[in-house]
Amino acid sequence: MNEMILTSWQRVAAGRHEIDLLSMYKGMPVIHKAQVNFVYDEAVHIQPQTFKSICLTLSKNIIALSDLLDEPVNAVVQAVDLVAGTAVLGQFSYVSGHLGDRMSPRVEPREPLEVRLESGGKSFAGAVVDLSISGAGVFVAGEGVNKLRARSVVRFSLPLPDETLQLLGVIRHAKRTTQGSRLGVAFEPGTNLRAVFTYINQRRAELLEELEALYQAATI
Repeated sequence: MNEMILTSWQRVAAGRHEIDLLSMYKGMPVIHKAQVNFVYDEAVHIQPQTFKSICLTLSKNIIALSDLLDEPVNAVVQAVDLVAGTAVLGQFSYVSGHLGDRMSPRVEPREPLEVRLESGGKSFAGAVVDLSISGAGVFVAGEGVNKLRARSVVRFSLPLPDETLQLLGVIRHAKRTTQGSRLGVAFEPGTNLRAVFTYINQRRAELLEELEALYQAATI
């Protein structure tokens, strides 16, 4: 373990302080609290709190946040016992890149939202696979998708439960796969996104209900 990280964890454990843990569930950032009990053999033993601790069983990769840690720290869940209310974290490293992007409200739709992207006089069938107030992740397959590159301007209709929005955006990045391309599209500044904000809040509430149901089932 990085000695600086170990020293930081020991400082947190000495006061049995609480930390925030950042997990991801279906594209949604979930922050939940845990008390640090002690550090032993380069592993940190914690006492998770609230039903959101079910996230520790769904993904082994989390981020620890505390003013007493020098920086945000990546951690791997090595063990978790929800009934006993304990977990063990290890394999620590400092977070690289900009953490703010991971913490911005983002959700995966219950089902992918089918859209058609228009760019450069061409039309491409796609599906919105995650959505935030500032942009969307869109998966596009089929012939000619390699023409959709970073900085390309796209237009598309976004079908939401309450209304269909006509949106203009810019592709910020494109990740190619054998099945197609995963595009990160940023919405044009100044776009009225009230319906998107409402949808994200409703979907967040649904996902939190899912997490609570999973926790209840796991701790019966």
